[in-house]
Amino acid sequence: MKTIKVRVPPVPVFIKGGKGSFRKGRKHLSRTFEVFDLLVVHKGTLYMEEEGIRYDVKEGEYLLLVPGVFHGGYRACTEDTEMYWVHFRLPGSFEIVPNCSFDWSDILKKESTYTEEAEFDLILPAYGKIKNRARLETILARLNSLNLSGSPADQLMQQAVFFESLLFLQREAVRLPTSAEQVANDVVRFLHSHYRETDLTVERMAKVLLYHADYLSRCMKRTTGLTPGQYLNRYRIERAKELLNTTELDLGAVAVEVGISDRSYFSRLFKKTEGVTPTAFRSLRIRGR
Repeated sequence: MKTIKVRVPPVPVFIKGGKGSFRKGRKHLSRTFEVFDLLVVHKGTLYMEEEGIRYDVKEGEYLLLVPGVFHGGYRACTEDTEMYWVHFRLPGSFEIVPNCSFDWSDILKKESTYTEEAEFDLILPAYGKIKNRARLETILARLNSLNLSGSPADQLMQQAVFFESLLFLQREAVRLPTSAEQVANDVVRFLHSHYRETDLTVERMAKVLLYHADYLSRCMKRTTGLTPGQYLNRYRIERAKELLNTTELDLGAVAVEVGISDRSYFSRLFKKTEGVTPTAFRSLRIRGR
């Protein structure tokens, strides 16, 4: 499996990112792109080809496509598929290394002095399975939430959040998941399956997963930076955004679809999370079409 290696600083530069989907029967377009394209599959399978090599990128896996090389979907999706995408560039040159194995001793290339910065190799496998999926999706959701802001401060913050996502992928490539991360992934899978249930609680989830509720909360907080309740709220809002974009359901119906029975609470939670009301969010998307 090929690996991308680049010396930093200067650090990679974020260009644009979002969350997209392909309906069953559709496939990724074919093209030669001039920037890097990171694809992280949230649901389903994306069938991609680059330089004649085919990748079946499944839920919880990622693919990093390099610039200047022809890529595209080699077959249609067999189910509705959702993924995060991030476009970025590298200010300097990069290497493509086949079958590269590495550890942390390979990362630091030059120690810093009082007048010169340290130098590192950023090493990213082009394709892989994400061990701590909950943490990466939290980072990418935060990256995307900053898209709505026109603030220069938030746009600068996107650069930092994006670089955090690349560092995360590098860390994933050189270590095994901890027990806390494994528990957090169990929690995330449960929440993704049951988020529509209005009576969903940490206590009920703990009984099903056979863990103590406090232990689940500690594992989630340590792994994703969020409690199960906070993660659930963010996930519900992400699903609500998709419904606001793709359906004509009224706000009350959207709220119920994502497991929130109180329309007023849904509107308050949406604005707290996204910075705009659900109605304003829908209007922004309509104007952008």
